[in-house]
Amino acid sequence: MLQEYEKMLAFDEQALCATIDSLLVDDVICPVCKKNSLLQNKSVIFCKCGIRIETEQDCLNLKNVRHLLEQGVTEHTQNCDSDPLFNVVSQLGVDNLMMTCEMCDFMYIVI
Repeated sequence: MLQEYEKMLAFDEQALCATIDSLLVDDVICPVCKKNSLLQNKSVIFCKCGIRIETEQDCLNLKNVRHLLEQGVTEHTQNCDSDPLFNVVSQLGVDNLMMTCEMCDFMYIVI
């Protein structure tokens, strides 16, 4: 009986450790394709789906992008229940990640 308890305790500890590890991962899921993680190489934030945004002038990293995404989604969901759309918009040679909602006309520049 003690061995069974120790096995259960070890299993619970492994599950807890796995959960904590998953929370510590800094992965930011690409808001455009919603499949892959965003990656960063120096000042470029990109995804396997093809988006590529230069962030050298903004000095952003993935942690900043995660915060900006959360901030935009929080701001939007305070007034609207629809899912926002994300896309890359190019203007004057600069690429920006935009969050928009057709239902409430919300617009937020993420990067």
